[in-house]
Amino acid sequence: MRMFIGIDSDIDLSGVATLSIGDEGRNLRVDKMCFADLCAHFQMLKQAERSGAQIRIIFEASWLIQSNWHLTKTKGKADSAKVGYKVGRNHQVGICLCEFARGLNLDVVERKPLQLRSGGFHFWSGKDGKITQEELNEVLRNAGFDQMRVRHNQEERDAALLAIVEAGLPIRCRIKP
Repeated sequence: MRMFIGIDSDIDLSGVATLSIGDEGRNLRVDKMCFADLCAHFQMLKQAERSGAQIRIIFEASWLIQSNWHLTKTKGKADSAKVGYKVGRNHQVGICLCEFARGLNLDVVERKPLQLRSGGFHFWSGKDGKITQEELNEVLRNAGFDQMRVRHNQEERDAALLAIVEAGLPIRCRIKP
């Protein structure tokens, strides 16, 4: 059994996608978890690893991106500081989760956020070039999975993409105008 755990960490609830590939086929489970539940989940994954499962945890590591915040006519220093504070807290949650998983000697990979681009244009039609639920359903269908039956938030969809990409499954989706 091989398991790819995609995680898009967030301050309150992180998106978690578990892609299992084994003799019985492939299975994808998408959920959200708080910090404490994720730490407990990592400990359960360590037990599964001891039983022979091959596990890789993939974090969407937005802290790897060097970015600049610029003041605009409508947003001043206070707005930039507020955004920076929230982003910093979000990054710290991810960094701490990575360190916890590494402390358990789990296989951890940090990846910059996935945004498929072509010629500078985003493939995904969601806000800020993010994948929509409909696009994720199409990616899953093209990769041989059943369509998701519930809506997922952006962190859950990003976590699913991380697991799918790390497993080497194809990401095919019609580009919407």
